[in-house]
Amino acid sequence: MSLRNTVYRSILTLIACSGFWAIPSSLAAESAPDPLDPCPLKIRLIGPRELPTGAVATYLIKLENKSSCQLSGASLKDYFPDASRFRRSDPVPTKVQKHPLPKGPELTWEGLELDPGQVALFEIGMQVRGSANVGRKRICVLHPVLIGGKTCKNYQIWTMP
Repeated sequence: MSLRNTVYRSILTLIACSGFWAIPSSLAAESAPDPLDPCPLKIRLIGPRELPTGAVATYLIKLENKSSCQLSGASLKDYFPDASRFRRSDPVPTKVQKHPLPKGPELTWEGLELDPGQVALFEIGMQVRGSANVGRKRICVLHPVLIGGKTCKNYQIWTMP
């Protein structure tokens, strides 16, 4: 008998003597994997991750439909970091929602059509304001066929004095 089997038998004997049964996780059946997203998307933010206060930067959002799903009527939301300002975008967003400072704006593009394998590009100009901090930029794609109705990706952007 191997040392491993001896250890497992000792553990099981100890558990049985204490009045309840448990199976070590290494002996238990593997749990079912999380369901895979039926329509995986790849979201990528290209641009600087460190900016001095007051700087203007251009970012490129690259959205790729990595599935065989046809995504009709999808929406893209770009949540800017706190203490930042929207400058411009190509294509122009459907909606620009400004929030009271320090919260950054939120851009929305609605009615997106993404064929299987298609790549969509969004060029966005942003200005950072305020003091030195770490800002979080969050990009989400919303569509009913996605798990939970959306796929999001977070990015950190450092603001330096």
